[in-house]
Amino acid sequence: MFKALTGYDCPGCGSQRAFHALVGGDFAAAWSFNPFLFFAVPVGLLYITSGIWGSRMPRLRRALISPTAIVAVVIITAAWWIIRNIIA
Repeated sequence: MFKALTGYDCPGCGSQRAFHALVGGDFAAAWSFNPFLFFAVPVGLLYITSGIWGSRMPRLRRALISPTAIVAVVIITAAWWIIRNIIA
């Protein structure tokens, strides 16, 4: 919807197709749809893992919810958003 309104890709544009290709083992197709998924999936899994087993891994949980980590994820996402629209 964002692209239809603005003409620009959002950071997640193509993620559904990329994830489907990734699950099917087609890494090249997944990369072509949205390379950011190769960053987002591991980071998302880290956050899910720390949410489920946070009491077993308190240092990981503290590191992931620290302001530094959150700001880093936001900056990386914003940088990807800008870069993908400059390249395209």
